[in-house]
Amino acid sequence: MQRIFKYASNWDFLAYAAGFIASVGAGITLPLMNVVFGKCRMLSLTLALTISVGKFVGNFSDFSRDPETAKEQFESNLNKLSLYMLALFICRLALNYINKFAFRMIGIRISSAIRLAYLEALFAQSVHVLDSLPPGYATTTITTTANTLQLGISEKLGFFVEFNATMIAAIIIAFIRNWRLTLVTASAILFIMITIGLL
Repeated sequence: MQRIFKYASNWDFLAYAAGFIASVGAGITLPLMNVVFGKCRMLSLTLALTISVGKFVGNFSDFSRDPETAKEQFESNLNKLSLYMLALFICRLALNYINKFAFRMIGIRISSAIRLAYLEALFAQSVHVLDSLPPGYATTTITTTANTLQLGISEKLGFFVEFNATMIAAIIIAFIRNWRLTLVTASAILFIMITIGLL
């Protein structure tokens, strides 16, 4: 990794930082959507949109149990929670756009810098080295290698950061909401890890 990122400039690292932060933010929004959609009365994490979030599904069950509840209050709560869902969706869309744009742009820039360095090193060789190569070997090698690096830098790295942020945020939210139930559920993860490790 260090050898690949030595071709990046300071602006590239700044764009990577923006893409990394956007990936983490996009990963956090998915568990937050579950919080808004489920039964949760309070949550104070990074997004100010979800502070003092009401219960979305719980409103339906409360209204069905007590039809005397004012219809205006029911609709007001649902409208508010629908706006929270819309705001989270818009945040996720914007953060994913920044994430994909930053990682894709930097992947292209680093790939082109690696191609240029390869060509400079190739043309610095003596003529007999170039003549001894099979036809098309140099272009095939640099194209295949640069495309693989570009794919790894521009797509896989962003997905890796986003999905890890989703898992960590989901675990944190689960422990905030009900730590006992989370510990019981997490024991299944330990069982699965031991089983897969043995098999």
